[in-house]
Amino acid sequence: MLYLVLKAFHVTALTVWMAGMIVVPLLLTRPPAPGRERDPTTLAALRGFATRVTSPAMLATLGLGLWLAQDAGWFRASWLQLKLVLVLILTGLHGVVAGQSRRLVAEPGMPASALLRAVPWLTLACLAGIALLAIVKPGLW
Repeated sequence: MLYLVLKAFHVTALTVWMAGMIVVPLLLTRPPAPGRERDPTTLAALRGFATRVTSPAMLATLGLGLWLAQDAGWFRASWLQLKLVLVLILTGLHGVVAGQSRRLVAEPGMPASALLRAVPWLTLACLAGIALLAIVKPGLW
């Protein structure tokens, strides 16, 4: 029973984290109206959301996922090792969003980076791989 409750919280935290990893970069990279800068209040609100909601959701996802993997004895499973590589990529992308949002709040006139524009698509690709590995649990080697 505890496993299922922890898994439910893990999936909930993952959903919140992934929503932030897709929506925040999309809004940060949205071009301002011609001849105008991005609204600093909106940028600060997006950064605040990422700090107060998305980051704690990431930490909860990681903590609960590690707990579940340890409890189930999956750390030697090749599917989990590959999944953890994808999770590390997502964690790095989370850092990109945090850094770019800080930069855009400090300098609203700066253009958004190409990497920030790619974050939603890279997030979806990693998420698809993680879901496949977590559900199918293939024996890779």
